[in-house]
Amino acid sequence: NIPDVVANVRADGAWGSFQVMAAIHESSGGYYGTTESGGHPGNKWGWGISPGIRINTPFIAAGDYFVAVASWTQGAATFASSSNSNSKLIWNGQNLAYGFLTDGVYGGTSPAANGTDVQLTTAWSMAAAYEHYWTPNLHTSFYGSYLKVTHNATAQSLICASGSAATVPFTPTCNPDWSMWNVGSRSQWDVTKGLYLGVDVLYTRLQSAQVNSATQNLPVGLAQGGKAANANYTVADQSAWVAAFRIHRDIVP
Repeated sequence: NIPDVVANVRADGAWGSFQVMAAIHESSGGYYGTTESGGHPGNKWGWGISPGIRINTPFIAAGDYFVAVASWTQGAATFASSSNSNSKLIWNGQNLAYGFLTDGVYGGTSPAANGTDVQLTTAWSMAAAYEHYWTPNLHTSFYGSYLKVTHNATAQSLICASGSAATVPFTPTCNPDWSMWNVGSRSQWDVTKGLYLGVDVLYTRLQSAQVNSATQNLPVGLAQGGKAANANYTVADQSAWVAAFRIHRDIVP
């Protein structure tokens, strides 16, 4: 219920720019039960820090530049990933790879019994890109990124103890940690100042949580896209290719 507090310090020059960003994020949990009488874990704050740099390279071609950014977070996972997704999932026939993105994990039914405090999730990422101008109106970028999500021993125990065919398909060798990496390229033609055409190609690899396991009665949360919830699926690392073509037109200057 508390807004994130964010700040950055930045330096700009003809060579490019450098900045360091930081954020504080409330990572408190809800109630242990379904009502206030169940109590709740103590308030927790997450945080994240992210340095980034841009280096202009006009000695290669006018307009060329290199950018890189890294993020390290605890209890503020979307600052290392993206705010429009809290999980990753790739299907490939009867195989699947997945990973859950959370700010923290807690468990129990009441503070007096077995309630735990919030165990903050660690997430870190790196990304870099280079954009080259073949002509003033035709340019291509090459980019890549890596994201890693890990849980401490207490969080792993809580997640693995709660896993079942009705929730998360964990086996006795449970490991909820996961990672994802991407590489891609985009080429864009700036037809006019307000009109451009672009082609983007991306390869992504999801290194799944809980690999090399099979499950029956796939959870409803994972059984989507026409997949049956009562079939056998193998959890293993998966890859995917994505391509997009874009036409962009500015109507208002």
